[in-house]
Amino acid sequence: MAAEREDRPPPRGGHAVEILVDGEQAWARVAGDLEAATESVQISTWKARPDIELVRPEALAGSDPEARRQLRLGEFLERSAAAGVEVRLLIWGFVYTPIIDRWLLRWFWRGPERIAVLEQDHPNILGALHQKTITIDDRVGYCGGMNLEEKDWDTPAHAVYEPRRDGFESSASLRAKTAARRRRPVYMPRHDIMLRLEGPAVADLVSSFADRWQTSVQAKQDAVIGRAVNWLRAKLGNPGYPTLAPPRPCRPRAASIGCRSCEPAPAARRTGSSAPTSGRSATRIAIFTSRINISAAR
Repeated sequence: MAAEREDRPPPRGGHAVEILVDGEQAWARVAGDLEAATESVQISTWKARPDIELVRPEALAGSDPEARRQLRLGEFLERSAAAGVEVRLLIWGFVYTPIIDRWLLRWFWRGPERIAVLEQDHPNILGALHQKTITIDDRVGYCGGMNLEEKDWDTPAHAVYEPRRDGFESSASLRAKTAARRRRPVYMPRHDIMLRLEGPAVADLVSSFADRWQTSVQAKQDAVIGRAVNWLRAKLGNPGYPTLAPPRPCRPRAASIGCRSCEPAPAARRTGSSAPTSGRSATRIAIFTSRINISAAR
């Protein structure tokens, strides 16, 4: 067996862990935690589309967009920010940028207070940052395979004609055609997994996010274009990017689960070589990569 790397946090007990299968279960759980947030929400993802409806009740499956408006991620985050919660969103910044989504456009350039959007470029032109994590109040953590975008949602049934897999802007009449099997929804069936955890390993997710965040802030300062963008954002009234404090230790939970997060260093930090120090995600879980240890404690 290979020796444990010293820069990885050790497996330790005291966690409550939930494996959430498919978007219906995962995003509804996230929505409940967002509603309960009181201090901070930190999201890292490859791609974000705040029009994603986190909660999609069957009763609204055939409704017009207005009836579903408050169920979108963007609405959840803006409600959190209005209540005093600090919201930070870290996305991949190579080709995908905030200027192609109206929510991110507004948050990036003239955003509401307490919502900060930051892009992280990969040092390798062919690389992409695929970490997908959410931490809430340094108390609850999520990681897994799903991006926060409309197509990353489905029920366990994976029904072909599921009107809730139509986009947010789809009308009631269009969804009625889907339900009647006269057309297929915009998005295909999708199967994926997220993991929700409470306990000491949440601090590892928070540390990974802070490390990547600070690396990205520094990269913007080091680049001419980055400094120009920061200057323009300041002229438009945006505050500078916050410096993130080290995470608070998370109290162990009574649940007897041992866990650790993997590769806490940022996945794309420039070094003396042309390659990043690690191309692996900071938060891969055993069910995805067999590199996190989750075991029932005796």
